[in-house]
Parts: sequence; structure tokens; C-alpha cells
Amino acid sequence: MCNYYVIMQNKTSIVGLLGFVVLFSAVFYFLSTRNTGNGSTSLIQQKRTITVYGTAKQNNKNTLASFSLNVEGKNGDKTTAANDAAQKMTTIVSWLKTNGIAEEDLKTSRVSERQEQIPYQDTKGVYLTRPGDWIVSSSLEITIRDTNRVEVIQTYLVNSEAKNVNGPNFRQDDTKTADHDLLTLAVADARTKAEKIAKAEKINIGKILSITEGASYTPYRGYEFADSVGVNMMAVEKTTMPSQEGSSLESATATVVFEIK
Repeated sequence: MCNYYVIMQNKTSIVGLLGFVVLFSAVFYFLSTRNTGNGSTSLIQQKRTITVYGTAKQNNKNTLASFSLNVEGKNGDKTTAANDAAQKMTTIVSWLKTNGIAEEDLKTSRVSERQEQIPYQDTKGVYLTRPGDWIVSSSLEITIRDTNRVEVIQTYLVNSEAKNVNGPNFRQDDTKTADHDLLTLAVADARTKAEKIAKAEKINIGKILSITEGASYTPYRGYEFADSVGVNMMAVEKTTMPSQEGSSLESATATVVFEIK
């Protein structure tokens, strides 16, 4: 009898607890979904937001230029060919440093060597090859931070012993603060759009909850010369090569999430 009473008492407690849980859940659901008429709820505050995409574009004068080139040494002896290439490169690098190019703006990008294979026909009419001269080459990349110096440097390079001179390639210095200024304009553009939408919908825009940014630029090249496109630079005696740095179209984007009051 005692055991039966304990069991019934435990069952009653469990049933009561389950009933309380169900009742509390129903009340919580009712309160959390009841509309108060201003877009919020009485128990759980739901933030209403609006997401807007802002943009800003601006043409800025290019501030950097770059050239690439290579030199070659050619001789039946590989060491002599290498020394010849090294001497030509040393002369060019020394002139560049003397004329304002910092050491950190000069970068060797490639060194290679190969031996020519000269075709010939033996006494039986069979085509064969025999070793020819060694060709040792070295490539250099140059960054110019003062675009006013481009014409002088370009003129020197096309009249030097450099081969395959490519450039100038003008561009923006992406370490400068222009992107930050454009981002500010892009956020302002997003706010203007958000306010227009808010006015149409008869709502008020609050604070910014988040910003996702992006930036890019499209370079417009100035004058460019390269003997790789068929111009024999070494055939031109002390020719002055003009150049124009042009500009780059920079843009910034911002995806902005605003709170709705």
C-alpha cells in the first residue's frame, strides 16, 4: 500500500511538471509573436534592417611606373658569356641607382643559360645539330616612384645594351590612402540610397550595423615602347622616347546594413 502511494505520488508530480512546461511554452510563444504595432514584439526584440550597396569612382593620376628588360651575353665559352651579361647588367643597374632608383625598386626576376644547337647536314645528307655558342641572360624589373623621371629612364634604356625593354606600365600606388577616401564616399552613397528608400516607405534610418568593403582600379597606360613588338631600339641613335603617365579609374564599394528605427 505504501509503495503504491509513492508511485502514484511520483506520477502526479511528473504529470504536473509536464503540464507546467507545456503551459509556459504556450505563454512564451504567444508573447514572443504578439505584434505591438510598431514592428517589434513584446518579449523578443527583433531588429529590422535595410541593406544597401554604395559605390564611389574617381580618376586619379598614376603615381608609379615600371619597366622590365633583359640582357644577354653570347660566347663559345659559358663563363665568358656569363661575365658579358653580368657586365651589361651592372652598367644598367649602376646608372639607374645614380639616377634616383632605390635598390629595393630593382629586382632580378630571372637568370637563364642555354647553348645554341646549330643544324647542319652531313656528307650523307642527314640533318644533325652541333653545339654552338652559350647564351646567358638576366632579367630585371624596375619600379619608378617619380613619374617625372620616366622619360629620362626610358630614353636611357632603349639606347642601352638592354634587350626586350617593356614599359612604362603606369599604375596607382595601392599603399596610399585614396582607397580609404573612396570607401567613405561609398558609405555616404549607401546612406543616401537608404534614406531615399526610407522616405518612400515612411520609415527612419538608424545607425550602421555593419559594412563590407571592396575596392579596385582599372589602369590606363601611357605611351609604351618595347622592341618585342617589332621596334629595333638599338638601331635608333640616342632617341628620346616620350611618355605620359595617364590616370587610373579607382572604385570602392560598400555593402552597408542600417538599423530601421
